Amino acid sequence: MLASRAFGISTFLMMLTACSTSQIQKKITHKSDVGLCYSLIYQKAAISNEYHSLLTQEAINRALNCQNIAQEIIDYKMNLTGSSIVSPSSANEAASQDYANQGVNWVTGKSS
Repeated sequence: MLASRAFGISTFLMMLTACSTSQIQKKITHKSDVGLCYSLIYQKAAISNEYHSLLTQEAINRALNCQNIAQEIIDYKMNLTGSSIVSPSSANEAASQDYANQGVNWVTGKSS
């Protein structure tokens, strides 16, 4: 009885996780190129490594080079935050204590 209940709960959790992962992937694929680059660059400190990996994979799938649309990204950031500071760690964004993404180029999103 207890084993079947545990199996049922674990199956439910797996379905819930799969559903939320597919929803996250769908949300990422619907991002504009500029929005995707913005998330990769400026929201890096606020997102999980897993989410950042999904964003990076989507950028690679699109053959997206954020450096080519740098001015559009800055304009997008200005519209969202009201700040034109170019650095990915501006005063309005939290500094990351997680250094797991240190090998990722903040402009292209690719490993260096």
